[in-house]
Formats: sequence, structure tokens, C-alpha cells
Amino acid sequence: MKKVITSALVVIACLGFWGCSKNEIPPAVVTTGTISGVVTDSASDTAIAGAGIATIPATSSVTANTPGQFSITGVKAGTYTVTASKTGYVSKSISVAVNAGNAVTANISLVASGSTMAIVWVSIPAGSFTMGSTAADTVPWYNTAGDEYPQHTVYLDAYQISKYEVTNSQFKAFMDAGGYSDSTYWTTDGWAWRTANSIT
Repeated sequence: MKKVITSALVVIACLGFWGCSKNEIPPAVVTTGTISGVVTDSASDTAIAGAGIATIPATSSVTANTPGQFSITGVKAGTYTVTASKTGYVSKSISVAVNAGNAVTANISLVASGSTMAIVWVSIPAGSFTMGSTAADTVPWYNTAGDEYPQHTVYLDAYQISKYEVTNSQFKAFMDAGGYSDSTYWTTDGWAWRTANSIT
């Protein structure tokens, strides 16, 4: 009797949830998703063929096809760091969240090694500013040693400064380009410091 009731429940469940007949198999549950995208050159906005793609956590490393597009299938649900790399370019990573049964887009734009496009420069006009602190300043490090006194006016010529902090990739590009052995990248005082301290 127990076996008959169990079989009847299976048939009712099959008809109620899947609309299947006696011989149909319920559809498989989807547990993975897809990461796809295109790798482009940031200067020309054109696709880069043959860029390497890797993920953390690891899924499967793939290489972008001829038009620079890539696709990683069978990716378990979760958050992944997708990194694109190509000789002559600075590698770049982005984070994506994969949901079961869905495809997520991970388009990545690479900057050519040594390119100034990687840094956004801001021009600062020449002018004067007030440097130092007064006895009225209450921030602890101003008053501990007194080396911020006296407050005084300093004039600077026009210059440029990066809008954002220098990234590890940008600094690595500087090192790879021989920046530590090329005095043209340094101020006179900076080069003297580098030489005196054998900084490499």
C-alpha cells in the first residue's frame, strides 16, 4: 500500500510541476553561468586578438579569439576576478558576480605599456600658497616637534599632477621601461638621491 501511494505522489508531482507524461524526465537544474566579453585597446577602442583571460577563483583559462571576444562557460555561481593580459599592455582585472543560468558581461579595456593614457594629468597654474602651521593649530602632529613652524608663503611654477594615485601596474610599467636608470624621468634632487642611495 505504501509503495502505491508513493508512486501516485510522484505522478501527481510530475503532472503538477512539469506537465510531463509517465515516461518524461524532469528538466535538470541549472547550477552554472557564463562569463563573456571583449578585450579592447583603450586608445583605439578596437578589439585585441589573443589576449589571455584568467579568473580567480580559477575556472578555465581561455584566450580571446580573433575579434578579441571570450567566453567561459560552466562557471559556478559566485564572485570572480577576471584578468585580461596581453604582451605590450598593462594587465587589468575587474570583478563580476555570476548567477546560475545567467550570462555576465566582463568587457575589459587595456592600456598599452608606457602609455600616458594610463594617467590622468591635472594642470596646476603657477602661484603662491601658505605652508606650515601656527600655534593655534590643534592637530597633534603639527605641534609635537615644531617642525611645521613658522607658517610661510611658497611660490610654485606651473606643474602637472596625477588626478588619481599611481597604481601598482602604472609603477611597474615605469620600472619595466627602465625608469630607475633614466635620469630624464627624475628631478635633479631626485636623481641625486637615487644615485647616492643606489636605489634600483
